[in-house]
Amino acid sequence: MSRDGAWATRLGGPAASDDPDTVDVSARGTASDLVLFFYGRIPPDSPKLELDGDRRIFDQLIAWDPSV
Repeated sequence: MSRDGAWATRLGGPAASDDPDTVDVSARGTASDLVLFFYGRIPPDSPKLELDGDRRIFDQLIAWDPSV
């Protein structure tokens, strides 16, 4: 992640897969709830959200500052 934008890359470790159809994380919720989550207005354990996979990726997205 940088001020030029964000992109996805596969992290190493047991969650990584050679199958391109396999995802490391997923987030489900309404568009509004997902935006509120990434702005820190809804906590990750909210019943409005369904988060699966490596939570460290969500932590990185939440902490990302595009102005840096």
